[in-house]
Amino acid sequence: MLYSSQGVCHGEYVEPDVQRGQAFGGTERGDIGDEKGPGWNGNLWQVQERMKIIGVPTSDMLLRGASVRLRFLTFLKHCGYPWEQYCGNLDGDVFYVEKKSSPEVIEVAKKARAKGMKVIFDLNDGMGYRDKDPKKRDDKAMCLVAHVITCNSEERAVILRKLTGKPVYVIPDGIDYGIKPCHRVELREEVRRICTFGHYKQVLASVKVLKRISVDGKKFYITDRPVPGLEKWRGRQWRYKKFIKQLRTADLCYLFHVDNEVSKLKSNNRLVVCMALGLPAVVSDTYVYAKTAKDAGVPEITNAVVMQDFGVRQRVSQKGFDYAWENYRPEKMGEMFRDMLMEVM
Repeated sequence: MLYSSQGVCHGEYVEPDVQRGQAFGGTERGDIGDEKGPGWNGNLWQVQERMKIIGVPTSDMLLRGASVRLRFLTFLKHCGYPWEQYCGNLDGDVFYVEKKSSPEVIEVAKKARAKGMKVIFDLNDGMGYRDKDPKKRDDKAMCLVAHVITCNSEERAVILRKLTGKPVYVIPDGIDYGIKPCHRVELREEVRRICTFGHYKQVLASVKVLKRISVDGKKFYITDRPVPGLEKWRGRQWRYKKFIKQLRTADLCYLFHVDNEVSKLKSNNRLVVCMALGLPAVVSDTYVYAKTAKDAGVPEITNAVVMQDFGVRQRVSQKGFDYAWENYRPEKMGEMFRDMLMEVM
C-alpha cells in the first residue's frame, strides 16, 4: 500500500475531513465557492454525486510540500466531487496522481486504468521527464499510463504535449496558506522592513542580488535554514502557522528567479502570495514574474528604484490585490479542475 489507512496527514492546515479521508463534495455543498449552496449550476450536483475521485498526493500531506496545498488539496476540496486519499482502494471513477511517478504508483495507476478509471497525472515541476533514477521517479512512464496530464503553466503544457502526445490542461497554482482578503496588510509610507522568502535553494540563488540591496531598514528572510552570505539579514525559520504573520510585518518584498530557460517553467506562487496580501514586491525581470506583472497591470514591480515611492507601492498593492483575488482564488482552481473532469470523462 502507498499510504496507511490513516492517510498520514499532518499539521494544522489539513482539515478534519481530509484526515478522515472523507469527501468534501456531496457533504458540504454550500462550501464549494458558491453562495447559492445546493442546486448551484442547475443539476450539476446530480452529475457530481455519480463520480468519485481517488487521489495520490506527492507526499504524505506534509506542510513542507507546497504543491500538496496548492494543487492536491485545493483541487479536491473545491471541485465539488466526492474524493478520498488512496489507501489501497480503487473503487472510484478517477485516479488522480499529483506528481508521484515511482514504480509503485505507476503499477497502481495501471490497475486503475484496467478497471476503467480515468487516470490523471498532475506534473507541475521539472521539464516533464525525469529518467535519471527511474526507481524513484519516472515521469515518462507515468505520462504513458495517464489519460490526461495537468500542469501549472501554458509554457510547461506546450512541452508536455510535444513529449507525450496526451491532452494537457493548465490549472495555475492558486493562493496559498489559507490567505483571506481580510489578511491584507496596512501599508506604511516609509519602508522600514524588507524581506524575501521561499525554498532554501531559491533564496540561496538570490544571495548576490539581495546583498546589493541598499534600502535602509531591517532585512529578514524566511526559509527552513540559515543562508550563507546573508549574515546581515535576520533569518526566520519557516513555519506554516507563523509564516503569514511574519510576512505581513514587511513593507516590501524582494523575489528573484535565476534568468535561464528553466525560469520560464517556474511558478509565480510567491508573487501571488504577496499580491493576495496587498504586499508590494520587487521581482526579477524574468519570464514568469514579468508576465504576471504585465497581466496584473503593474510592470513597475521589476524596477526596484521606482518601488521606493509610496504612491507607486499603494497602486501596486491595490492592483495586485485585485488581480490575485480575481484570478487565483482556491475556489476558482477547484472549478477549473472540475471543468477539466467534466470534459474528459
